[in-house]
Amino acid sequence: TRNNHLREQALKEHYNERAFQEDKALIDTLFDEANHRKQVVSEKMQQVPETKSFDSFWHETKHQLLSKPEE
Repeated sequence: TRNNHLREQALKEHYNERAFQEDKALIDTLFDEANHRKQVVSEKMQQVPETKSFDSFWHETKHQLLSKPEE
């Protein structure tokens, strides 16, 4: 039974390490995506003509960032 306990403990540790690695990767992906979207908005803001209203700019940008691409 001691052998089973050691194996169970090793599996728990392995699971926790892998879960930690996957959680880190997911968090990195989320921050990378947020940074990408922030860059897109910043670039779009620089391209907005002074005559265009902020509401129309925001409507277009929101649609482009939040809409799912058609497949």
